[in-house]
Amino acid sequence: MSDSSTAIQSYIDRVWIGRDPEAVAELVSEDFVRHGPEWEGGDTHGPEAMKQALTGFLAIFPDLTQEIVEQDIRGDKGYLRLKTSGTHTGAPLLGVEPSGTRVEFPCLWEIRAQDGKVAEEWVAYDSLYVMMRIGVVSLPAGA
Repeated sequence: MSDSSTAIQSYIDRVWIGRDPEAVAELVSEDFVRHGPEWEGGDTHGPEAMKQALTGFLAIFPDLTQEIVEQDIRGDKGYLRLKTSGTHTGAPLLGVEPSGTRVEFPCLWEIRAQDGKVAEEWVAYDSLYVMMRIGVVSLPAGA
């Protein structure tokens, strides 16, 4: 396994599956960028911002889990399909107090490593679904 493949697998296992914000500093590069949904603030730059983002997710969804459905790590790129789930029992989300609602949704990741550290992560999931389930947004009547 190459340094890049090892870095990607460690990032997945320790940061996301293991829910360890302290591992971020060790595993991501100084110029790391996470391309996330706009409601999350869009792009997250650097290890400290990523650590804060993960801590924020865990504050909102204390039981957050990422279950790998399929993954393919080759060289400096990793592609994953996951089932993400969590219960909104922690911190407010976009001004909405904890709803106690459990959400489960598919998520796609692309992760790129460089020089033995994760340099970039792209995340895609149905943000509107999550926001609707928790009560942040609702569809107009009749929609």
